[in-house]
Amino acid sequence: MTNGESSAIAQRATPRISPNRNAGRAGANLVAYTSRMTPTPLVALDPPDRRAWLVVNDVVMGGRSLGAMDVTRASVVFTGELNTNGGGFASIRSQGLLADLSRFTAVVLRIAGDGREWTCDFRAAASSRGFSVTWKATFATSADSTTVVRLPFSAFRPTWRGQLVPDSRIPPAEVFPAAMKSVGFTIADRRDGAFRIEVLGVDGV
Repeated sequence: MTNGESSAIAQRATPRISPNRNAGRAGANLVAYTSRMTPTPLVALDPPDRRAWLVVNDVVMGGRSLGAMDVTRASVVFTGELNTNGGGFASIRSQGLLADLSRFTAVVLRIAGDGREWTCDFRAAASSRGFSVTWKATFATSADSTTVVRLPFSAFRPTWRGQLVPDSRIPPAEVFPAAMKSVGFTIADRRDGAFRIEVLGVDGV
């Protein structure tokens, strides 16, 4: 880990279904990420393939948020403007994973953020019609610095359109973590304005 990077773990995460009354919790309850863990890349980022990612903004439900993706030699960058007059979200997601998540117990993210709260999302497919479950965990970012975030799989919650999904409604084909085939990042923190996230690493541990 280079100087200036912070090490983090989100102990518990809840989907963005109401205003967060505990702002900062995702960045406050933190412990060190240790080098004893052997990371396995879940997406290709060195270099990334632009065609392997999708941008999905709230325009799909009549919203006004804007988001666009770019790539560098070793990262995916997602920037835009969140508009809460409508859906109030913007996201990117991969069209596949390089490894079976059932081998791991957590995901480690290396993120250059904007100081806002984001969610890490897992899905059984990058796109779907009708009902489908998105497994979400919230994490905090730091503006102008790189953060290493460890999210245990126990922190992820099943959601659909921002609402929690009871276990009885989760299809067998969307069981977490074994059935997951896509990872993504969503901003939906109920704050209008510019956002930026640079994804430098997504590893299973």
